[in-house]
Amino acid sequence: MSTTDILFDHAGAEKQAQALEQLSKKMNTLSETDMETILTEINNAWKGDNATAFLQKGDRMQQKLSASAARINDIAVAIRKISANIKKAEEKAAEIASGL
Repeated sequence: MSTTDILFDHAGAEKQAQALEQLSKKMNTLSETDMETILTEINNAWKGDNATAFLQKGDRMQQKLSASAARINDIAVAIRKISANIKKAEEKAAEIASGL
């Protein structure tokens, strides 16, 4: 009878989750601060139908950027949950194996 070991790098998973969180924060800053400032400045400097259309497109891009940042953060949360679940399963397996 053979055994199979599945190795999971918990530290690596945490590193990836942290990197994704940092990316999400940067994207939120771009969306909430930088893009907002740019769109406000454009609105103050440019008037007319084309300006309105451009600003509407900018608003949509800003919303998409915020949504993408939220999804990336959700992925970081999921990575941590999966890592924790695997760690619990490993601990339970070790406990069961030690009782044999």
